[in-house]
Amino acid sequence: MSQIKIKCEKCDHKFVVDVEYEHVDSNSDRGMGDEKIYEAVVDVECPICGEHITGTIEYWEYPEGVVDHKSDDNLDGASVVEYGIECGLN
Repeated sequence: MSQIKIKCEKCDHKFVVDVEYEHVDSNSDRGMGDEKIYEAVVDVECPICGEHITGTIEYWEYPEGVVDHKSDDNLDGASVVEYGIECGLN
């Protein structure tokens, strides 16, 4: 379980949400080992304004132990302030 911090797009309130990252894909065509993609589902309401926040967030690990990309493009109603991961670009 990881804790992420998100910011509601409606009222700008920042709050912590528990998520579970799951390994969803790998790419073995990389020169320094496998690139791994992790995803977490978010489905919460803002505790201040009640905005429904839903979608997925992702991060890519490459090489092993280093986060080289993060995305909240598939998250509606909020943006991620902290991804709750402890390596690489955190």
